[in-house]
Amino acid sequence: MLFIYATKERQPLIRSDVEQLVYDHIKEQLIETGCKACIINGMQEHIHLLFLLKPF
Repeated sequence: MLFIYATKERQPLIRSDVEQLVYDHIKEQLIETGCKACIINGMQEHIHLLFLLKPF
């Protein structure tokens, strides 16, 4: 599944000094719910997530 998250009003809020921390947190949340994170990346105003949903 592909998700794209954007910051409010596309403001450049994801600073480079915290960018990897944000991606790691999202990855941890996906793993906790049983999903497999394939790719997490983005820019200052949005994040792309490519992951596999947990089969039910």
